[in-house]
Amino acid sequence: MKWVDLYIDSLSELLEKEKDGLKEIKNLPMQIGFKIGLGLPTEPFRATNVDDLKEHIGKLISQINMREDFVVLSLIAETTRQVERYLAEHGDAISSHLSASENEETKEMALKRIEELTNVNYSFNVRSAIDTWKQIVSVNFSTAQIATMKREILLELIPKR
Repeated sequence: MKWVDLYIDSLSELLEKEKDGLKEIKNLPMQIGFKIGLGLPTEPFRATNVDDLKEHIGKLISQINMREDFVVLSLIAETTRQVERYLAEHGDAISSHLSASENEETKEMALKRIEELTNVNYSFNVRSAIDTWKQIVSVNFSTAQIATMKREILLELIPKR
């Protein structure tokens, strides 16, 4: 599962490079995993990590017989959208937490989150995470790299004589 390994390595690299920047980045494996059926209500909740995500992607590919390249390229696109969403939905997040701060049960957590979201560095950290992800993907999944990996798939399908 070369494609999956490379995606997981790319995601891990993003998590490592941005661990001191954007707080939300640590939730990416869970957010992506949830979109592909990992951590659904049929399972007990637990935070998803990259190893869980890798295992689940492997199951999708082997049990549902999905093409590895299709799954991984789709995951890259969704990961990109998710990171970009942090910036696009920034205002909505502040508004939601302002509403939550009116409830005594959620007030403390909401106020803390509002403080994080309105920090002058927040937008910079999101933009940095977006740039970091796109840079990682542009190297690991360059057009030349994708062509090479697709050629390897085709060569594996050709019967050996």
